Amino acid sequence: MNVVPEHSSFVAEVRSLSEERAEAMVAEVVDRGIVRIVDLVFVVKDRLAIVAERGVEAAPDLLVEVLSPGTARRDRVRKLNAYARHGVRHYWLVDPEAKTLEAFELMEGAYRLAAAVGDDDELRPGVFPGLAISLPDLWA
Repeated sequence: MNVVPEHSSFVAEVRSLSEERAEAMVAEVVDRGIVRIVDLVFVVKDRLAIVAERGVEAAPDLLVEVLSPGTARRDRVRKLNAYARHGVRHYWLVDPEAKTLEAFELMEGAYRLAAAVGDDDELRPGVFPGLAISLPDLWA
């Protein structure tokens, strides 16, 4: 698998930004016996009971995938559709090469683009009130 060098540093930065509001982890999501590895899984603290030793066993509050050349198509198509079918309310796609972040929100069974940010933008996600993610800080 081709992994962009910024991948792991981005994952660490987003985890640190969200620690007070939710539990963030690199985890396996268990879906009818199929295990999917997700870059970041966020579960709000009052729902931590869905996190079991073998993985997250219900729809988490937010899934984040960091794109790389080898995973972009799968993350944008297959995973997006699968996560929508299973009720994941928020799905973010981060592209370290293009320096963009797309935030999708589940509405009536399908994702709609809630925000697309890049360059020197800042994301203020509704899933974490009061949180502001400065993209330049993520790419630094």
